[in-house]
Amino acid sequence: MKQKALFILLLYLKFRIDFLPLGHTGDGWGYACEILKHDFFSPHHILYKPFTALISWPIFSFFPQASPIYIFSLLNVIWSVIVLYLFFLILEIINPSKEKNIWAMVFVAFGFGFIRYSGENETYILPILFGLLGTYFHLKNANIFWTYLFLSIAVLFHQIHIFWLLGFAISDIIQHKNWKPLLISSVSIVSIYVGYAMHYSITWYQLPFYDVQQGQVNTSLGLKNFIFTPINFVRTFIQIHGDMLLILKIHKIYLWVVGGMIIVTTSLFYSRVITFIQSIKSISLKKISAHLNIFNPLILTILLQFLFAFYSEGNAEFMVMIPMLMLIWLCQSHLVITPILKSLSLILIVWNSIFYIIPSKQFDFKAVARIAKNINEISKQNNLPVTFITQNNIIFSNYIEYNQLTSKNSNFNITVKSIDDFNKESNCDYSKCILLTDALNNNSSIDRKSMVSGINNQSEVFSKKFNQHTTAIVRPNIAQEIKITELY
Repeated sequence: MKQKALFILLLYLKFRIDFLPLGHTGDGWGYACEILKHDFFSPHHILYKPFTALISWPIFSFFPQASPIYIFSLLNVIWSVIVLYLFFLILEIINPSKEKNIWAMVFVAFGFGFIRYSGENETYILPILFGLLGTYFHLKNANIFWTYLFLSIAVLFHQIHIFWLLGFAISDIIQHKNWKPLLISSVSIVSIYVGYAMHYSITWYQLPFYDVQQGQVNTSLGLKNFIFTPINFVRTFIQIHGDMLLILKIHKIYLWVVGGMIIVTTSLFYSRVITFIQSIKSISLKKISAHLNIFNPLILTILLQFLFAFYSEGNAEFMVMIPMLMLIWLCQSHLVITPILKSLSLILIVWNSIFYIIPSKQFDFKAVARIAKNINEISKQNNLPVTFITQNNIIFSNYIEYNQLTSKNSNFNITVKSIDDFNKESNCDYSKCILLTDALNNNSSIDRKSMVSGINNQSEVFSKKFNQHTTAIVRPNIAQEIKITELY
């Protein structure tokens, strides 16, 4: 089985490298800029940027012309393959040489959340690797030191993994009255945070809440939590997004593919559901309840991770590890039905490939490079700087900075502002620049960011204020909207 798993993972690695996304997230561009500037300050994920810089340094020594963000993304694909193999090895400890271990690995590999964050310069895959290492040693009944060492390292790669550590620690405390591992881990992590804070002249206890205080993470309790948590939980497995309409418009053949999938899925699940019902009958309630022990470290970790994702207004980034943890627990409980798992895996492969992996290789759906180039041309033609107002201000700012850091020929004369910052300004003089926006009459797809931040509610205020500038068409004041609805 191990040889088969490795062969599948090599094919998967080749496939993922061939179809790395054309575009990047705002964080992806931002982390790339900070790594290139040797700016390693990152309170929520202390180790990610220095570790990535260290690993990528010899690569750039041999390939100085390589695109930094491509290399950083490529490294995450490699880490993701190691994660999948570790996940498989964990399942092999639980149920050796079972077909379902392979299909569980494939299911995780093609889950949308895993695909999305493992093909990008993001911080979510490496901590999962160390979290799984800790879980591996726990299930191997190895020295408890190794379990808590790797779980603690995971926290330093991204502090969201404190809940993975706490899930195992609380289980140990309740079931074995063992406080020592949590105490040692806590002291070690806090000591590193204190040293880190001293280096950056910050009070150490502010570090865990730094991004929240900076407004970079949404935490609240309200209707949005109940709306976005189930939506993004589903999206952890399967891609559902407004971009799908554009994909269907570009590739009309996809309509036939989707129709065929519905027919095949219906027929597959008809027989699978019968198998599922028969399998359920063979499992006694006593056996199920025996595995629903709330003090099982896997169950505790799943609950803690999910609750924090809920508190973070359904943030999908905080649910990437949940499918793995769920499958480990289900396999441990002998509640996985292989035919159902196989069918679901095949659906994920087809759906997420046609609606994310393949089109993301062909198109940057935010069209960042194209829009930035067009704006720069407007600036050059008029020999004036441009102020660009957009709800995607972070991604444009980071993209422009990245190009200035990596290209000697890059000369963007563009200032990027958010809609909110523009709305709050008073008596700002735009008479010596070109004012551009993509935020008026633009029927772009609604996403979580626009709904959580209330961008759509700002449109009336923004429209009125922006149009004030269009009334003064005395050059050099030029105010205009660039429309990005029809990208391709």
